[in-house]
Amino acid sequence: MMADNLLDIVAQERHRGPSLVFAHNMHLQRRQSQMQFGDHEAHWGSAGALVALALGERYAFVATDGRPDSEPGTLQGALAEATNRRALFPIDALRAALPPAIGTGTPIVPGHLPLNPADLDGADAVIYIADTDGKRVQYW
Repeated sequence: MMADNLLDIVAQERHRGPSLVFAHNMHLQRRQSQMQFGDHEAHWGSAGALVALALGERYAFVATDGRPDSEPGTLQGALAEATNRRALFPIDALRAALPPAIGTGTPIVPGHLPLNPADLDGADAVIYIADTDGKRVQYW
């Protein structure tokens, strides 16, 4: 359903140019999504994977993450070392700058899934937000 909605947005807005949508990385990534639920690992075709099949090179995935106090030796730590605010990292330059063995940070709030190095597969860039306050906002 989400992939259908994204394709509808593209069709509706194509005369205006590219569309930017915001959703969790797992929903928009090009590769199949997976998540561990206790002893079970679930796999599904994310909206991004399905839309990328339909749009090909016209689909771009920009992953996001952030943490005010990133741990050294983690992907988040490496990104935080490069900026104290917010930055866009093109994926090729980011991969070239990362050490071969790098870990994944811990969640900043319940429900946060920090980027891990495998999440960079199929991404075009990463936006890192180092100056977030780390608080979960309740809108309702």
